[in-house]
Amino acid sequence: MRPLPTGILLTLLSLGIHLAPMLNSQLSMSSDHWNTEENIISEEYLAYNIEVHRSMEPAFIKRPLTTRIIDGLVWAGISPGWAFALSGSLLFLIAGLLVRRRALALGLSLRECWLEQMVFHLLPTVLFAFFAPMYTYDEPLQYVFLVLALGAFAQQRHALFIVCFSCALLARETSVLLLPSLLWLASAAQRNAEAERRGKRLLRLAVLATPLLVYVAFLWFYLPHAGIVDSSHADLSGRFAFFDENFKDGDMSGETLCFAFLALGLPVFLIARYALSPMCTDDHKRWIKAFVIAVVLNTAVVLVATKAREARLFALPLLLVLPLLGRAWSVEVGRHGGLVGLLGFFKRWHYALVFFFFGGIVVLVSDHIFSLSDGVGSENLFHEYFVVQSLFMGCCLLADVHRRQELSR
Repeated sequence: MRPLPTGILLTLLSLGIHLAPMLNSQLSMSSDHWNTEENIISEEYLAYNIEVHRSMEPAFIKRPLTTRIIDGLVWAGISPGWAFALSGSLLFLIAGLLVRRRALALGLSLRECWLEQMVFHLLPTVLFAFFAPMYTYDEPLQYVFLVLALGAFAQQRHALFIVCFSCALLARETSVLLLPSLLWLASAAQRNAEAERRGKRLLRLAVLATPLLVYVAFLWFYLPHAGIVDSSHADLSGRFAFFDENFKDGDMSGETLCFAFLALGLPVFLIARYALSPMCTDDHKRWIKAFVIAVVLNTAVVLVATKAREARLFALPLLLVLPLLGRAWSVEVGRHGGLVGLLGFFKRWHYALVFFFFGGIVVLVSDHIFSLSDGVGSENLFHEYFVVQSLFMGCCLLADVHRRQELSR
């Protein structure tokens, strides 16, 4: 299927899930205080969220781009609720198209590029972006600019990279957490080049540093203009209290770790398996190593200085390897002879017994450890996704053991 129809169908799927009557998301929020008439869109709740980002929370006020886009749609005559829903959905659609184009630039086949676009939209942090406690707001715009910036970086289009990465920082400052990975990629390229001139090395460092300088200059002028200098300092100084909140008891610790697994588990599994396969090229391995750097850094920051239950925060490093996930999925399924071959171990009763035992453990973890401190499990699909991705990984590992045993015979 062509890129645009694929993206539209998957975007509509996500919207349909969020607006389904039996579920309860940011878009359809219905409670004793909000949307008591259970309309399709929770206009008052979304208008309140927009106002929080515009004028109430200092951490959000310094990210003005998404709010300006929503304000533009409202000015054009769209209600605030629908402006929020449409802006986020359209930006995710654009991000998916850009990821597919980036995959094509990395040498993936048309089928793998299609798979990559599918994988992007089916990531839990995209598919369920507006369920509590994901609370997605700035990420769709951040993703668009970061995918553009990463493509420009790979093609050494320095001016485009500076513009796009600067915009990504303005959309959401966490984009800075990808800079160490890009610095490593730049240094790896330098090591592979023969007798590279010192001036060229300095140029690369200047290109990476310029967006950061642009963002610092933005804060220098914008924080006083918005009147949030003191409140921003207070917000920053209070960030380290979140580590104690994320692990204050067994329930919160379980929620934190399960949300991290929900956001990263399957992509990391697929990328790791792909990296160890002979199908992985040297160029792809470099991007995977950069991804590992970003995962370690970003996960540490999320656990220490943010609310880890907002699982979308864990997903930022995936942007480095999103274009490879289509091939990683294809390689993983292909090594087992397709999805039908993946389930071939069920022909042996003892393998089937191990699988059902593993499945029971996964369900117990989902029911008793993956507790939600915000939101209601029956009003979203987090637990169902958690179970399905865990069972898929279990199938892959059991299929490996079964295949090795069959070959040894």
